[in-house]
Formats: sequence, structure tokens, C-alpha cells
Amino acid sequence: KPRNKSLSRIFTSPKFVKTLNRSLYLSVVHCTQNGKVLLTDFDKLPTIEVEDLVTAPSAETELLWLFKHALAGWPSTRELREELAPHEGVGGIGLRYKLLSAAIYLQDCLSCNDLGIPYYRLVKKNGQLLILLIKTVDPSTPPFGGIHFRNLSTLTSGIVQPKDAFDIANLNASDLQTVYERFEQPPTPGLFVGLLLFKMKGEELEIVVDKSSPLLPPLEYVREVGHVTLEEWDCLRGIQHGGPGNSVLCKQVSAAACALLSRVQDTESDIDNYAIYTKTIIELGGTSVILIIPPQVVAPLGYDGDIDGTISVPLQNYEIFLNRVCRGDLTRSMLHVTTHMNTCHAILAQMIRQTINSEQSEQLRLCQDKLKSMHEEMCAVWSEYCYFSGVLSECMKEGEQCARSISDLLRYAPNSPATSISDTLTSGTDGQTHKQSGVVRIYSSEDVPVISPCIKLHITHTTTSRDVINSVIRKLRRQGAAGRLAVEDCDLTNLCLVACVSNVKHHIPDTVQILQLGQPWINAKFHIRFIG
Repeated sequence: KPRNKSLSRIFTSPKFVKTLNRSLYLSVVHCTQNGKVLLTDFDKLPTIEVEDLVTAPSAETELLWLFKHALAGWPSTRELREELAPHEGVGGIGLRYKLLSAAIYLQDCLSCNDLGIPYYRLVKKNGQLLILLIKTVDPSTPPFGGIHFRNLSTLTSGIVQPKDAFDIANLNASDLQTVYERFEQPPTPGLFVGLLLFKMKGEELEIVVDKSSPLLPPLEYVREVGHVTLEEWDCLRGIQHGGPGNSVLCKQVSAAACALLSRVQDTESDIDNYAIYTKTIIELGGTSVILIIPPQVVAPLGYDGDIDGTISVPLQNYEIFLNRVCRGDLTRSMLHVTTHMNTCHAILAQMIRQTINSEQSEQLRLCQDKLKSMHEEMCAVWSEYCYFSGVLSECMKEGEQCARSISDLLRYAPNSPATSISDTLTSGTDGQTHKQSGVVRIYSSEDVPVISPCIKLHITHTTTSRDVINSVIRKLRRQGAAGRLAVEDCDLTNLCLVACVSNVKHHIPDTVQILQLGQPWINAKFHIRFIG
């Protein structure tokens, strides 16, 4: 008489891993809203060994497949494993079978079908490969078998340097939970300016996204209404063609673009080469994004630049995250079908290799070709919803024809000052003119020499003197030996911003907002010096 394995495990202790070897493992990171995490009796993340003879590239391929399966729905796991059972000892099919078996074991031990969403990267250390399943859970129904909730601080206590993949997972558990919660939140309605930037990580293309709102690229708010009229869009594009740009939207976009580019750690010449994507505006429900394209939309391999408040996510995973929130049912159906079709294609390929009869082999090949054609059609339909991949393809094919230089927009203002600060101005309700954003130029000094004639920073009305110093130091450390020799080892708190007018120098306190400086210091020449 068959027994219920789920019930039997209530009364037995699950065989979770205590120490990691050179193998592939499946681990759950189930956290609560009040800062607790699910741990085993020996205070480890619940972890099951999947396979010991597997390479990182093979594991990464199967990780993407498992990611799609998880978002399509964990309840179909047993059905999918039954499809793979006759071929469980064969190559990649065997690895998928073992992944599903480990997932089912975790489902039984934790008494839940939904194990969470796989982290889009393998956690790797000394040959140990860890797939993390991340989920926010309700602690009111604790699982069986001695598994319990403990404070997240339990995971990180005593870790100075990560010794294994467990330590790396423990140190990042809280951040991963926060990011994945934000992936579940729809984008904020409104109109934004966004920076589209891709990176190469190994052989994988990744997109840079805003850490606080990871469904979108780095953003700056423009206005509450997301819809852009044809007249507004023509006027905005007219700036790039030398038109007057005399509209409220142009001023708003100019201020937002300045604020966004102030977060980019690039040289002045690079900033001038940024462009506005003029083909269309990205629209996601009530959220609209005007895209800014950098000089290299795909940063070269080894690029170590950084944009404040961003993370990078593999592009395929990102597009799935985005469409899951914006088109939930359609995305789940597409993922379910494509996952099963991909599995069937792999099974057919194995059957063809094992078939001796040439006539049967030919019939199987015809079935495989038809299945492959159907899969390609599904992928073509899916690609229509991959907006940012489409923009990347347009930029690669058409180059300057789909974008226009942003330099005219950044310089646009009612006045045209030839000073150290160029301002973007708006009128307040009190009738006075207020500085909302601008560009400040920092020139070379004896204490902090600058390689180029000056460093240009795009700043907002909240940017302080200390913010300017920190941004300049980051730029210098990226420029090469001359910049690093001057500032690498110095105490940054001993640096101050100095404004010079007619040989009169004035120390700007750290908390002063640069755009609020009065005359004559607003038109000064700025340097960075050591205090005293």
C-alpha cells in the first residue's frame, strides 16, 4: 500500500545539508517581514544536494530554466518530473530531473508548494554552487521537523570573510529579500527620465536597474501625468534639431536629466555624448519613461563603473520580472508552455540519439523540427513584450538615427550664463525664480589636480558641498594614476570646496547647497583643497 511521503516526513527529521562540498545545491531563503529567516536545527538555510558532477555553465543554463518554471508555477513540478523520469540518467535532462526532485523534497519538508523565486545568479565559492529560492513568508504557520525561524542577524554573526557559499548567502539574505519584494511592486505611475545601460558579465548581458524600483532603469521623476501628447513629444525632439523647446515639459525633462546624469560617474566629454531615444516613449500601464542612451549602450567587458543606487540584472530574467508584474496571467501561460516545449524538445533529441531504426529516427526529427518551429513562434510573440531588448536592438542597428544628442537639452535654460554653474530654472508659486538643477565645474588645484581642464557635475537643488567633493573623488579614482596619486589615501574629511572670485577665496561649508549660493559666489571658480 503506498504511503503518503508528506505525512511520513512530519515524523522524521529532514536530511538537510550541514556542510557544503564541490556540488550543486538547492537552498531556500524564506524570510518574514519582521526580520526573521527559516533555519534548520543546526542554524543553516534548508539545503538539499542536487548533483556533485556539474559545471558552473551547465548549472547556470538550468538555473534560467528553473527560474522560468518557478514563475510559471511550482504546483506543476511533480507533473514535469514524471515527464522526465524515463530519461533521468541522460545529461541535461538528468540534471533537471534531480533539480525537480530536490524541489519536491523541499516542498514536502516545508509543507508548501510555492518555494519562491530562484535568485538569478548562482552563489559560487570553492566549487560550491548554490541556487537560492527567495520568498517572504508568514511565520504564523511554522513548518514541521524542527525547522524554526530565527533573527536574520543569526546568519551573519561571526562572519568576517566568507568561507563557503553558505556564508555568502547568509551575508546577502536580507538584501536579496528586499530586492525581490520590490520586483513584485508595480512601477510608480507618472512620467520619468530613465538611463538605459547594459553590461556584459561573462557571456551574459545584464541591464542596470534602479535598486529602489528594480522593474525600471535608473530614473528621475518628471511629473505625475505619464501621458505625453504628440505636441509635447515633437517639441522635446525639436530641441535636438535646434528648435526652441519652449514648453513646460522641456524644462521639466531638462531638470530631471541633469539630476539623473549627476549620478553617472563619467567624464565631461562622455556626458556630452549622451542622447535621447527618439523612436518612442516606453509605456508600462500608467508609467512612461523617456530613455537616455549613453555613448556605449552596452558597456565593454570589464567595465567597473558605477551609478549610485543601482544594481544589474540578467536581461532575460529582468524581462520576465517586468512582464510578470505588468501582464501576470499572460506571462505565466507563456512561461508554462515554453518550459514544457523546451523539455519535450530535449527529450526528443535524446530519443533520436537512441533510435536505431532510420525510419523512426526521421519521424522523430520531423516532430522535433515542428516543435522547434512552434517554440520559435512563441519566442517571437514574447519578444514583442521585451521593450528594453527591442530598444537595444534598434540602437545597435540604427545608431544615431534612433537617438539625438542630449547636450542641447542639458544646456537649455531661459538665461545663458557663461559661469561655473549653468542652471535650469523654474518659477515658483511665489513668483520668484528658483534653481532646480544645474552643472557645476570643478577646476584643478595644487591639492587635488584634475587631469582634464575641469570636471563637470550635474547637480540638483539638494546637492551639497560634501556631495560635490565625494563625486569628484570618485571620478578622479576612475581616471588613472594622476588622479589616484593625489587622493587615494587622503582623509576625505580634510577636503573642502573652495570658491574663488577675483583672487578672493571662500570656504564652502559641507552642508551648503551649491545652487542656493548667493552673489558673487554662485559665479565663482570652484576648487577642492585641503582644510588649512
